[in-house]
Amino acid sequence: MLVLLCLYPTAMLLTKFLSPALDQLGVKQSLSFFAGNVVSIVALQWVLVPAVSRPFRRWLDPIDGSSGRISVAGAAVIVAGYAVLLTIFALAA
Repeated sequence: MLVLLCLYPTAMLLTKFLSPALDQLGVKQSLSFFAGNVVSIVALQWVLVPAVSRPFRRWLDPIDGSSGRISVAGAAVIVAGYAVLLTIFALAA
């Protein structure tokens, strides 16, 4: 759930900004797609997922987060994050 929370805006922003910029430079679509994947993976692995995981540390911990209340609360916050992102990108499109 956290990966999707990070991946969706990353993919949207790369599609909106990186791909058109590479197209204008004459980069072939296959290389543009590859470059987007590299940027996405690096951003997710080293920046986004670690940053988003910190506030959800307790929810992710199998011992601390084992209660039903913590599980539901964490999932609800992430689903709310999905809704916010979907709204932002729907309005920006």
